[in-house]
Amino acid sequence: MKLIRYRDAGMHTYTYFWTDSNHRVISPYFDTEQEAQEWYGDKITELDDPKRLEFEEKRNYEWDEWKAIK
Repeated sequence: MKLIRYRDAGMHTYTYFWTDSNHRVISPYFDTEQEAQEWYGDKITELDDPKRLEFEEKRNYEWDEWKAIK
């Protein structure tokens, strides 16, 4: 999961939210980073471990059959 800090043009404050490895929003929107971190702390599981997700992303590359033939 990745914490996103977002601010629209003309706004004075940021909005925080969590996304998954496919860049989908998976959390409510928060006014502060602390609120977002507290929510994350309640939700983290072994499956959400950032190191595991990074490994899975690198491991699940698309196979290029053309290169395999040569």
